[in-house]
Amino acid sequence: LDGIEKAERNVLPTLNNLLENREMALEDGRFLLRHTTYDSIAAAHDPPKNLVRVDPNFRVVALGLPVPPFPGHTLDPPLRSRFQARVVTAPGAGAVMDTIASFAPSLDAGTQRGLAAVAETLRVMEGQQRSAGRGGEAASRRFPTFPHYALSGIAAQLESLSSSD
Repeated sequence: LDGIEKAERNVLPTLNNLLENREMALEDGRFLLRHTTYDSIAAAHDPPKNLVRVDPNFRVVALGLPVPPFPGHTLDPPLRSRFQARVVTAPGAGAVMDTIASFAPSLDAGTQRGLAAVAETLRVMEGQQRSAGRGGEAASRRFPTFPHYALSGIAAQLESLSSSD
């Protein structure tokens, strides 16, 4: 589930029920059923065709942004408790330099350091804004998030421009 923070409020209880009970009615008339319940029905007699067995290894991976500072809905505590969180932070200055050097090895060292300095400055500014306050007016004037994964493309473009001179 990509962008779970943008899910409508009426979808979240259905998702929570799927995660807790492994049961959910589908629009086409089929019904997802927990594997143990399905197996017990199947042992007694042939299960109806509209029942679908949910595999015991069924997993849900959800991607979401923190709300606030990003727009969206916070997850209800019962639903939120079903997920593990992983915070992916921006890379440090050393990792940025390594990335730039690996994607643009012929780019001169001064330009590499300058690009790394810009990335580090943006990372620090984002961190300062995050620690300064959340919500309200500050959220509407939030500094845009710098996509650090774009550094490799920026470095490669700078390298191609410098080599064409």
